[in-house]
Amino acid sequence: MTRKKGDKDYSKSEKQLLISLINDYSLFGAHDQEIIQMISQKIGKKISETLFHCLNTEAIQKIGQSRECL
Repeated sequence: MTRKKGDKDYSKSEKQLLISLINDYSLFGAHDQEIIQMISQKIGKKISETLFHCLNTEAIQKIGQSRECL
């Protein structure tokens, strides 16, 4: 994955946490901007929309993979 403007360096465990939060907030029907705001508030720093969309794509892929295993 290429770096884009606004991307921050996050460790693998931090990215997993962000993906987990995205899944949780999405489950309860939050919209993208709401999720970005809630996550930024929770971790204490702003996440970019670019990073959010990359992580959201990963989250969706992982959900698809887990459903295939059922």
